Amino acid sequence: MSKFLESKSFTNPDVLKEPDKTHSASVDLGEATATKSVLQSGWKWSECVKPLVGGHSCQVAHVGVVIQGAMTVAHDDGSEITVQAGDAYTFASGH
Repeated sequence: MSKFLESKSFTNPDVLKEPDKTHSASVDLGEATATKSVLQSGWKWSECVKPLVGGHSCQVAHVGVVIQGAMTVAHDDGSEITVQAGDAYTFASGH
């Protein structure tokens, strides 16, 4: 495979995580990791992920696209955003 072009399928992920109400498949693309997450209705980071990782909020920055549904995210600074199908987003660590 080219060092400039790479492709991997989420059907054979490098990492698969399935905490409560979550199906998250990640593929390692060298300089980046891509993750496809399917979150069931009622999913909340504080209830589904926090018990596994601890901490007050998610400390990983994310860039993504919402394919279906909507999600409201609150940041530690008090700001809040709702993203929905068709939206691209970036969430800084501390959300």
